Amino acid sequence: MKRFRFQLDALLLKLEADERAAHESLAVLQRSRTMQQDRLREIAQQNRDDLQEQTSDLIGLVNPDQVRHRAARTFSRTREADRLVLEIAAGEPAFREAEQRLAEVRRERRQYERLRERRLAAHRFESKRREQIEMDEIAQRMGSAQTKRRRMA
Repeated sequence: MKRFRFQLDALLLKLEADERAAHESLAVLQRSRTMQQDRLREIAQQNRDDLQEQTSDLIGLVNPDQVRHRAARTFSRTREADRLVLEIAAGEPAFREAEQRLAEVRRERRQYERLRERRLAAHRFESKRREQIEMDEIAQRMGSAQTKRRRMA
């Protein structure tokens, strides 16, 4: 029986490569976004720590330079956090587009895979049907040959 060959295998391979590329580009965006979010959490934690230290430093003698320095650091980190939030917001459309692209490519690849599976199932069914026909023909020939031998005997 001839071997199954899907005529659109080249297209399926291209779609798989496209899906990998879309997945990789989404992963790059996700890594960048995660790093930005981690940095935001880090900044928030540092600001909380500074606030607690400043609260405890306000008991007793107050060092104005230390308070001013801590406030400047907090202000600087807050500006960085604001910048990060804007970067995350600016990157959101590209992130959504990459997610959409991956979903589209994945959907298209699955359609062709289902088509391939249906054609493979049809090929197997046809192979079994042909084998059964051949087996029936062999059995019929053997039966007719035995009938001829009995007549001759």
